[in-house]
Amino acid sequence: MPGLLDYVKGYHHGGSVDFDPFADTSQADMLTKLGIVPDSDAYGLLPTYDPTGADMAREAYDLRGEGFDLQKDALALRGRGLDASLATARRTGTESLLDLTQQAQQKQAGTGFAGSGAGAQAMTNVRGDIISGFGDVSADIGLKREGIAGELSGIGVDEAQSYLDLQQDIWRMERGYESDLLSAIGDLGADDWRTEEGDDAPYIPPPLIDPCSGQCSNLIVGSDEHSNCIQACEGGSGGAGDVVDPNQYGEGNCPFGYYWDDALSKCQQGTGSGSDTDRP
Repeated sequence: MPGLLDYVKGYHHGGSVDFDPFADTSQADMLTKLGIVPDSDAYGLLPTYDPTGADMAREAYDLRGEGFDLQKDALALRGRGLDASLATARRTGTESLLDLTQQAQQKQAGTGFAGSGAGAQAMTNVRGDIISGFGDVSADIGLKREGIAGELSGIGVDEAQSYLDLQQDIWRMERGYESDLLSAIGDLGADDWRTEEGDDAPYIPPPLIDPCSGQCSNLIVGSDEHSNCIQACEGGSGGAGDVVDPNQYGEGNCPFGYYWDDALSKCQQGTGSGSDTDRP
């Protein structure tokens, strides 16, 4: 008979097993999966499924999920803070470069090109410092973003493991109930339950019956009469036309392969037109 293991194919990392831990089960569902049909009076002797443990496991999973959501919200807030910091650094650097450019233009306008070499170099150095500072800030923010991405990936793994743990917990509970149910069915009488047969049930042919045994079933097994009957049926007493002792077999009781000859009042081997011609 099928069991729960026939419906759960095994566990794989990441919770990809085709087993829904949020699907409730019941005594009727489990009996259907097992292909067992108890008599109406036997249902009261079978254990029912208590969903309390499964409900608590699902509640614990939901609480862990809320914790994961809070962690992801906190990381998202940190990410937005980094975005704001980068935008501020970019705006400040841009403003500083604009101010530096304006200062350079004003100085060049007042002094001309002559004598402006040292000042121009100083401004070039300041410009380099501004750009370098913004690059440092951008790189630091990039590292922090990578850290956030890593934490989010870790949370994703934890979520997948949490779901897998829930699958395993619910599966064990249902597996335990299946075991208890089968044990209780085993305690029932043989007439108190049956296996369900549907259109997909394999065809099991009836047991073959030896025609000679059926033909000689009116005789005591082990007796000389029974042995002679079996031999005659199987052709062990000779060829066609042999006569069977009429004192052993009366009319209507000729063995397999014989017929009753009304004229001779004997069992004749083969086929004929007597009263036992309907025998094979």
